[in-house]
Amino acid sequence: MKYHLSVIIAFAVFSAGGGELQRANLKFEELQNISISDSIICIPSKIVQVSDGAVKIEAENFAAADLQLADKRIESMPDASGNFAVSYAKMLRYELDIASPKKYQVYFRAKFPLVAFWNHTEVMNDGTAERIVDSDCRPANIWIWYPGLVYELQKGKNVWTFATPGGWCGGAVLDLMVLIPEKMNIKPEDVNEKLSKLELPATGQAVSRRIKLQRIASWKLDFVPVPHGGRIVVEYSYDGESFFPVEAGKIYDTANVREEYLYFKINMETAKDAHISPFIYNLRFSIQRK
Repeated sequence: MKYHLSVIIAFAVFSAGGGELQRANLKFEELQNISISDSIICIPSKIVQVSDGAVKIEAENFAAADLQLADKRIESMPDASGNFAVSYAKMLRYELDIASPKKYQVYFRAKFPLVAFWNHTEVMNDGTAERIVDSDCRPANIWIWYPGLVYELQKGKNVWTFATPGGWCGGAVLDLMVLIPEKMNIKPEDVNEKLSKLELPATGQAVSRRIKLQRIASWKLDFVPVPHGGRIVVEYSYDGESFFPVEAGKIYDTANVREEYLYFKINMETAKDAHISPFIYNLRFSIQRK
């Protein structure tokens, strides 16, 4: 899917003139199969129900996310269901394609770093945000299954969001969610993976709005690429036609640039038979003014 959407991933902080590079606005408008937040860029996943049974969702297969702290990542965990789990997330959004509309009981598989009361906030589609109790002083650092809410899901697209201020923050670790038809007698840990499938586009692309170079002496793009076996290419252009790879953290001088504008383009490719998107963490644009 290709669409135009203005996404700002940094706010401008300009110096009076000269001096060190400062953070600046970077807006992406042409997005195709790509999701951008302040902390993470990914190819959005979709979970498709293929029968009238339960739906299984790995936490790392989100359509969009925003992490709580700059040094946090979607971590590989050997004891997690899909070898990955999510923590320190102030926002997670999942897209479900439901074939059999009915009521579903939610179950979570998660663990918590401290013996304490833990909760999160979630909303399904256009419903009311609900606070869910995840742990009432259960043992720490042990995977547990526990029930969430019952949702009546509509046929086709459903959007499930875990949002600020009560996302999966503070070190709580989310591994897996299972949605079981209300009258179906099955334990969440016994749900067959074949009852739902992951749809992950092979490629994604984003192109920035043009940036006027008139008062920019130099610029830098910082980012951390994690391809997960796929491919990530971040490029720049001064004419909007010829693009060249950006070296993360390198300062690019514009003294000899005759063109008026600067553009950026992101291309992402998932690995063959991938079960997780490539990720770009903490994309930051900085400039030095003339």
